[in-house]
Amino acid sequence: MPPTLLDTLKGLKRSGGSPFVLHMENGKPLSQSSFSNLWDMVRRRTVDDPAELGTKAANSKMVRSLDFHVTPHLLRHTYITRLFESGLDIKEIQYLAGHTTVDMTLRVYTHYQHETRQQDTANKVCAALG
Repeated sequence: MPPTLLDTLKGLKRSGGSPFVLHMENGKPLSQSSFSNLWDMVRRRTVDDPAELGTKAANSKMVRSLDFHVTPHLLRHTYITRLFESGLDIKEIQYLAGHTTVDMTLRVYTHYQHETRQQDTANKVCAALG
């Protein structure tokens, strides 16, 4: 987890009076309907056409700022892939993800990011071949 995000989450936890970062007013975890409403706000920020980035969502003050569709599970895949790309040991990632096997972590949750890694991979291949 990036240090900035960790600091932000710790600050929210300290000031929130709840063990949950996202919680109901009484400090209890979000109800299903509250989570659904929160996720709808995230969903409304996404666009199908990048030209719509920065525009207002329909009947909302919210600005569209995500150029991809996102789900909670997609965020899990992204988190695990980023840990892997950052060089964390696969056993550490397996532990953080709560997977029972390394195979699950590698086969299902780590993805090769072509856009960001293609040149780095080419450099490594060239270096390996001398």
